Amino acid sequence: EQDLLLTDLPALRANAAGLDVGTLNAGAGASSGRFQVLDADRCGVDIYTSGSTGEARCVHKTLANFDAEVAVLEQLWGSLLSAEHRVLASVSHQHVYGVLFRVLWPLCSGRAFAAQLIEYPEQIAPFRGQRVVLVSSPALLKRIADDAVLAIPAWVFSSGGPLDEQ
Repeated sequence: EQDLLLTDLPALRANAAGLDVGTLNAGAGASSGRFQVLDADRCGVDIYTSGSTGEARCVHKTLANFDAEVAVLEQLWGSLLSAEHRVLASVSHQHVYGVLFRVLWPLCSGRAFAAQLIEYPEQIAPFRGQRVVLVSSPALLKRIADDAVLAIPAWVFSSGGPLDEQ
């Protein structure tokens, strides 16, 4: 039984077609087969840290937490981006940074975002001339060659460590 399925994998999408809305709502006591309003303060997810600085630990985030964080991102940087900006990312949606900057913020602000993860600088080159925002980490930014993709992204958001002055 699943409460929510969010995927872009074809095999999982095929399985999702058979999900019964009534079954999904049964856990909340609903029997009408209609989606129910979620309590943003009670509904949430457990996210585990990578453990890169020690033991992995569980962090509980409610939908209200995510909503507040997305609102802050939009307040800080939303006016710098237009609806035409497309979000590309080299960070996984499996990390809090990735789910917020790569998925939730664009989704909630009406901006398009690429489902495919950017793993190599060459994957950015086809977007030359388009309004692109790159959500990345220093690891990819260090590999970007000046002639391959420099000056393509209108904005770059980076997390995970200090950037070189270059």
